[in-house]
Amino acid sequence: MGEKKVKELMENGSEVYVQESNKKEYVEKLIDFVMIQQIKPQTQAFLEGFFSIFPKSELDVIDWMELGSKISGAQEIDSKTFKQEYFSYYSDNLMLFLLPC
Repeated sequence: MGEKKVKELMENGSEVYVQESNKKEYVEKLIDFVMIQQIKPQTQAFLEGFFSIFPKSELDVIDWMELGSKISGAQEIDSKTFKQEYFSYYSDNLMLFLLPC
């Protein structure tokens, strides 16, 4: 399963015992490490990719519903546009779509 690594959550953390008096601080530092610090490279890579598709300047002028539509696509299909952009071949009950490349 890989090697175990020790990560001190604070300076000289391996020498500090968790007690009732410092339990809250320990939990806060552990949550910060697990939920923020540990995944920072993946989060940064995601944001770089996301903002390469949706520039920050454009996000200021749209709401969350429009962003969702841009990400997942329109919910309604315009049949006229669909027929113009895609060539379909019908044979009995089989329908094949040739997508433009």
